[in-house]
Amino acid sequence: MRGDDVLTEDSIVVDLGAPGFDAAVMDFEPTATISSPVSKTTITAGGSVNFQGSVTSGNSPFTYSWNFGGGASNVNSEDPGSVTFATAGTYTVTFTVTDVDNDRDSDTVTITANALDNPSDGGGGGGGEGGCFIDTLRY
Repeated sequence: MRGDDVLTEDSIVVDLGAPGFDAAVMDFEPTATISSPVSKTTITAGGSVNFQGSVTSGNSPFTYSWNFGGGASNVNSEDPGSVTFATAGTYTVTFTVTDVDNDRDSDTVTITANALDNPSDGGGGGGGEGGCFIDTLRY
């Protein structure tokens, strides 16, 4: 401490030069963040979503794990990139970061993959009411 430093009730003083002080024993918890997508996302089944994660604090090195809730194969990387959800459904995606001290943190986001429109159900395709009408013109 310097002579002009003021200690308050919330002050913590660490003398890094103190005998027996080992900075390696400081343990910080990691904070996992899904940086893409930042919120619930809806796509059509067969579409893909770009995933990116980040970690703040913690003690490196880190391991990364993405669990796509059964919508896609799980991945062990910080940024898995484009992930395809082939089947319609709602999936809770979890990004987990574990540090060297086995401290871990997770973040989640929900992905909804809607079913493809069926053209034969009248949804604007080729059959049923409200579908396309094609007629042959003769000259």
